[in-house]
Amino acid sequence: MEDNNYLDYIRVLRDREDSKGKRAGITTWGLLVAFIYVCWQIIPELGKVQACADGIAYAAGLLGYMQLAVIFTIVLIDIPWQTTERGKFGHRISMYRAAQYPQRGVLVLLLTMILPIVCQQYGASVLSPNLGKWLYFQNIFNTVVLISIFIAIILVVVAISYYRARSEFPSPIAFVAQGRNAEKWGSAVFWILALILSVGNILSLYLYAQAIPPASVVVLLQFSFDVLLVILILVMLLKATSVDETSTRLEALERDAVLHGLEQTTIRERIQEELLGFEAGEWLRKKISLVRSKASRVCEIAHQSNQVLKEIQDINPEYVLEQQGRINHYIDTLTTLFDEYRLEFDKFEKWLNSVQPTAAIYKDAPIMSLLMDVRNQLGEVRKEIGAEVPQALSNMKTALSKVKENVDELASGIKSS
Repeated sequence: MEDNNYLDYIRVLRDREDSKGKRAGITTWGLLVAFIYVCWQIIPELGKVQACADGIAYAAGLLGYMQLAVIFTIVLIDIPWQTTERGKFGHRISMYRAAQYPQRGVLVLLLTMILPIVCQQYGASVLSPNLGKWLYFQNIFNTVVLISIFIAIILVVVAISYYRARSEFPSPIAFVAQGRNAEKWGSAVFWILALILSVGNILSLYLYAQAIPPASVVVLLQFSFDVLLVILILVMLLKATSVDETSTRLEALERDAVLHGLEQTTIRERIQEELLGFEAGEWLRKKISLVRSKASRVCEIAHQSNQVLKEIQDINPEYVLEQQGRINHYIDTLTTLFDEYRLEFDKFEKWLNSVQPTAAIYKDAPIMSLLMDVRNQLGEVRKEIGAEVPQALSNMKTALSKVKENVDELASGIKSS
């Protein structure tokens, strides 16, 4: 792709982002109008609820069951429409986004998972004398499942953010989660949970409403439903107003490409790194190439050991300090390059050791095949470099010991004279 084609592609992406921004702006204004309207409806309803005996507590219980029933019914319908199949280049890796704690995401989880539990428990505290076994066990089930999911999500997000902040490799959890089997298992588990929670809370909502004084049911249901709408609109607003830096990065990339004359390779890498992500196989090949390049440099220096020894032997035997300096310089150079290679190799191997067991859990053949191929290539690199470096260092250290013997002989000769 030529430079102009890359610039055209960047501009097309910018147009898409601008269109998304305009649509998001219209959606945000619509949600704000709906939010204000529903809040206006709640104000007179609140007086009627307070006039009912224990009205707030009853309404809180209704809101809790109603919210979980609606949310998990939506999830139940949505999951079957989500595709778990990926194309050949669908598994992508991007390390550009800085590790940060998603505050908006945590707030959404609090509103959709923790708030319903609090409302249910508060309502149950008022209805406790009349609370049936179904409602009692449903409350326990809701509390255990939702708090477990909440904690698990927080732990995963924190673990991934912590891993990204400390490593140049993607988190094993995030890498394997893109696999087909991982997505299928995840979708199946969440669909079953959504089915249980949806049906259970719909039935609980009906039983809970039966326990409320008949004269207050309509008022409380209407108030709870309007509060539910406010919560759902608030969640949608949080998602609609989330900050997306894609347009800013596109603008910066276009400016750099035009003003600084970036090469095609640089433009392509920045598009992948900052926007699209690298295809997993390509990204792994780049990492292997980096290890190979460092290994090749080490082997190149190791191959020069015989030539260096020959040059040292050609030096006048009286210049023992020069011989010693040349040997020490060679050993330091080879050791430094080998340490750089070893550091890169060990980081890559450590990452593979952490990813493979996670991928094996889901028995994801494409990912396992990809990782196994990478491990085989690393094994070849280790085999190539394994024998040469120790042999070169051994030869140099032997030569260094002989030079030191010459130095000692020279020193003793000077003393005797």
